[in-house]
Amino acid sequence: MENASRAFLDAVRKSMRQIRTVIGATTIDPKLLTAAERIQYEGYLHREETNAAILALSKNGIPIKQIVRQTGHSRKLVRQVIRGERNDVFRTRQSSLDLHLPWLDDQWASGCRNGAELWRRLTGRGFRGSLRVISE
Repeated sequence: MENASRAFLDAVRKSMRQIRTVIGATTIDPKLLTAAERIQYEGYLHREETNAAILALSKNGIPIKQIVRQTGHSRKLVRQVIRGERNDVFRTRQSSLDLHLPWLDDQWASGCRNGAELWRRLTGRGFRGSLRVISE
């Protein structure tokens, strides 16, 4: 069972780019991300650029040793990218606010723009998150 599940997960990881394309999860609006998610997204974009550069060099027939010298990345990383073992996926986290977003949108539309006031009203409705979550 363990070997079968590991093989399945490896196959899914190698196909993530195609899977994301099929389900339409390729477009991410950075304006809708929280501050923490934005930082993660920037790291994701940097890793994608690195992967693309390594793959381009590999497709031109440049050996791994030469790619390591040119890019400055480790031999292990270059091998992982070339073998398709380093496919990255950016996922937004489930927010504690998701259940309350329609109510918050209504409050915002009615003119309440103060984060602390929104937080106080929301805690009265059972929200357990912090003020920072509302402010972001």
